[in-house]
Amino acid sequence: MQEQGFWYVLSIGLLPIPFQIAMLAAGASKYAFGMFILATLIARSLRYFGLALLVRLVGNQAETLFKKYKLPATIVITLLVVAIWVVF
Repeated sequence: MQEQGFWYVLSIGLLPIPFQIAMLAAGASKYAFGMFILATLIARSLRYFGLALLVRLVGNQAETLFKKYKLPATIVITLLVVAIWVVF
């Protein structure tokens, strides 16, 4: 966790799995608080500003689109995160 902790927290923050996993792992491994906060801010900003952009672009239909494409979007995001892990 000490070497790859930033990417671990960033990945968990982007994926639709409970973020408490990252918090517990960071706390248990005594990961640097500042780096944890930075990774959290980046991940949550990307996730929630992405949702806000969806609402801005399609308006009231955003919820329908989100529900319809939730699984494919989750798979694509997961594959992107895995690809980034492999590259770095």
